[in-house]
Amino acid sequence: MNDTTSSDAPNEHATDIPPEYRQHRSLTGNIPYFTLPNNLIEAVVSEVGQERFDADLLEMEFALSDVCGDHTAQVGFWRGQPILYDLLRTNSLSEDPFLLENLPELIGRNAEEARDNLVELDSKLDWSIMIRRAYSGWLLTNPTFLGEQDQLLAEWGEEISQLGIPTVGPPLREGAVVPGAEQAQGRQAEFARAFVAFFTRWRLESMAAPLLPRPIGMYLPVTDLRVVLGHMRQGGTTFFLPDIYPVPSRDHLRTMLEDALRGPRIPGHLQDWSDIVRADNPARNHLMRWARIFQLQHFVRALVRRHPAAMRRRQTACNHAFATLFHVSSDTIERDIALIDDRLGRDWRAT
Repeated sequence: MNDTTSSDAPNEHATDIPPEYRQHRSLTGNIPYFTLPNNLIEAVVSEVGQERFDADLLEMEFALSDVCGDHTAQVGFWRGQPILYDLLRTNSLSEDPFLLENLPELIGRNAEEARDNLVELDSKLDWSIMIRRAYSGWLLTNPTFLGEQDQLLAEWGEEISQLGIPTVGPPLREGAVVPGAEQAQGRQAEFARAFVAFFTRWRLESMAAPLLPRPIGMYLPVTDLRVVLGHMRQGGTTFFLPDIYPVPSRDHLRTMLEDALRGPRIPGHLQDWSDIVRADNPARNHLMRWARIFQLQHFVRALVRRHPAAMRRRQTACNHAFATLFHVSSDTIERDIALIDDRLGRDWRAT
């Protein structure tokens, strides 16, 4: 509950850890506690068998899942604080009951108009969210990225335990460290610079927690060049079209963008991803698969880490639960798991 909420008037939309679990060992250490969607837990328990789970731990699992809802905005807890993240949501915005209930009053429209607004927003955001989710799926099955992330988190563990992962933007100018924090000195400045370099190298805006990257998004239009200057030097480009020009034809515009984005300068550590998203790659429909793999590996890690005994030799049963969540076949989930195994080895589930 929030401090302003009395104990006899619970907040339906509280984001905090319920008081009875705040001292639980799973929530007090340095390892993030990633919650699972309620419908996924129910499906897994049904497939695996409730008797295989620790009853108290399962009760806490459901309670913390209720706090985070469908993962539209919150996906767990870390160092006693909510983890806010938007790429693991399991419903569209137009299906979010909280938004549907409160948006009409917020925007001064009736319920039908508010829902129409959410449907339109979904249509504009879904493509970008899918790409960012797909790239995250590729990153989280990339041993080079995972190794560099682990090294960075280990090197700056003390600072992270005190301050969290820094929210650092791209450099505003040569020598600047973090927008609004140019006065940082000594080890604090090194801390910020290390994350600036890591985020820029891997085309990230930030990280919500370990294993939760936030890939750089699109800016259409770019209203403030300072937001993208750091990534322009290595991982993107600006595209200025004067308002006196007509919009180019679809094919011509695609060629212009492709040439501007992916000329000869793609660095080696991103070449594999660049090959996936090139316009001339006929297999770009695999992006939906990478997006699903991001969510799949995330939820599997959380399940195996917290319920290792229950999950032992139950992967096939779990595949049925995940197939229901993602509206695909169990064979599809099995192939996704096999791809992750091939890229990371079988030990990734418990890391």
